[in-house]
Amino acid sequence: RVLKFHVAPRSGCSMHPGLLCLAILLGEAARSRRDGSLLARLSASDHRGKVVCTTKGLGGNLTVRVTESNWRGVSSGDSQGTETGVQCQGPVPETCFQSEDCSTASCPCDIDTSNLPFEGMRAMSDKAQEMCRSSPTPMSFLVIGLGGGAISMSMSKGCPDGTRIDSVELDPAMVELATKVFGFQASENNTVEVSDGLAALQERVGARQLYDAVLVDCFDGDRVPLPCRSMEFLQAIKQSLRQEGLLAQNVWARSTADPIIADDYLALQSVYSAAIGRPLSEVVTDLPQSREEILYAVKGSKWRNLLASLG
Repeated sequence: RVLKFHVAPRSGCSMHPGLLCLAILLGEAARSRRDGSLLARLSASDHRGKVVCTTKGLGGNLTVRVTESNWRGVSSGDSQGTETGVQCQGPVPETCFQSEDCSTASCPCDIDTSNLPFEGMRAMSDKAQEMCRSSPTPMSFLVIGLGGGAISMSMSKGCPDGTRIDSVELDPAMVELATKVFGFQASENNTVEVSDGLAALQERVGARQLYDAVLVDCFDGDRVPLPCRSMEFLQAIKQSLRQEGLLAQNVWARSTADPIIADDYLALQSVYSAAIGRPLSEVVTDLPQSREEILYAVKGSKWRNLLASLG
């Protein structure tokens, strides 16, 4: 099975189950009411918005939708969940609906990096920007899972000039969507590579290319796939970090959608302890039916103060 390295479960009603999904939808509705400029062609009954286009991804068809508030998400196959999402600024361009094929669609997005739509995104981007502010010299980051590019773009705009951000995404179709529909803008210091996450890490280890932080948003449905919670994966990350480095990984700790997620989480903590050190946890979503966390591991001591409040 081909694994997809995407930004973690996201959406106007993403893979977040139950009450969280409802809360996100209510927020979308509130923003739409405040905007006062709903597009008549968008269906009010479709909480995920109107279909913009579809394209073929490695795991099946990818469908892009946009809401009246210009929030955009992409879903895979027949899934009711959403792989990733971004908030775009301004109204939805009419050109978004001129082609059903994403390869020929024209749906530009001026991504709102100050309004990342999900707690996990914000937590990892905020930590990276805190690191940037604490460093007298430009830093380097590796992001495993480009998704819509919101995390990378937020870091690029929030960190000083010279900051390097390298993203890795397995699915070339997702990279195309990120660029054409979700507002990701590649540059000399904000790059994306189409590759498997572990292979990309091992290549960098071999080339002695080191990073100040590695951010991981790797999911297959609601679960973190085994390759992204394996000993080999975490050891490669440790080798890719500078002597003073930080690892941040978005995970689900539990979900009523799939009880085995809790077992995955406990196993991942054990692998962390063996590969890179006991992880610290930041809870970003805690509801009766789901719990989302960011796991952190520190190499060296410089960044421990950044996580002091986590104990």
